[in-house]
Amino acid sequence: MTDLLSIISQMTLEKDSIVLLGINSRLKPSKESLVIYIDSLVSFNESFDITKEQPIQYAEGNLTFDNFRADGGWTKLMIDGDLNEFEMTIEETELRQFNALLPFDSTQIKQGKLDALFAFVKADNKINLQTKIDSLTLGDSPPLNIRARAVSEGERVPLTFQLESASNNITLEGDYNSRTTQIDADIDVDINELKVFDLFFKGLVEDISGKVTGDIKIGGLINSPQYNGQLVFEGVRLTTHKPRTSLLLKNEVINLNNSGVTLNNFTIYDQ
Repeated sequence: MTDLLSIISQMTLEKDSIVLLGINSRLKPSKESLVIYIDSLVSFNESFDITKEQPIQYAEGNLTFDNFRADGGWTKLMIDGDLNEFEMTIEETELRQFNALLPFDSTQIKQGKLDALFAFVKADNKINLQTKIDSLTLGDSPPLNIRARAVSEGERVPLTFQLESASNNITLEGDYNSRTTQIDADIDVDINELKVFDLFFKGLVEDISGKVTGDIKIGGLINSPQYNGQLVFEGVRLTTHKPRTSLLLKNEVINLNNSGVTLNNFTIYDQ
């Protein structure tokens, strides 16, 4: 196989003074394939050690990684396989780096580490997804731990998800069938300290407190699921930004299903 030419490629994605992603590479096309050599990689202003001797190859509509590894100090990445059989691991990822992507001036992610494994075999419809986030601290809220798992057992894929802190717990447990694409799962919500979710409502409301509980059932086909459940708001207090108003939900229920959201005698008190 004879190389027709080599192309030097430089790509940089920046935000303010931060290099979010910078890649220098050499592209070597031929009649059969395109071989990509990554010469340098920078992310969040950190240079990565990479396996330069293992190129990435594109041929006949397929992209192949041969044990590609990158270590940037704040995260470690490994990719092996192609679009038919693939494995990727992410280890020791410092989530504080992603503050640069948030649309806020102050640092919101104080700490937290991500480890993840994702693998699949297309021919057998097999999937292996395992993710954990430890000690995720958002602003002044207590730390969260998050776990997610979906590992094939034949056609059946047991599903589990848990978000928990000292006083909050959101769980999902169920099954997915890879042949029929049917899902059957339950979501249980037990939130006793809403402040931990302040970040997600920043700019809209503040000083959130109170309790939210509920249960939601999910079934049917994965691309058109059916869901049914309710959320109960107990002593929920919050302050809106525009207009600035303090509100109270004493003991209110929201019913959820595919027809929409139902509010029966739902009352919001102005404090």
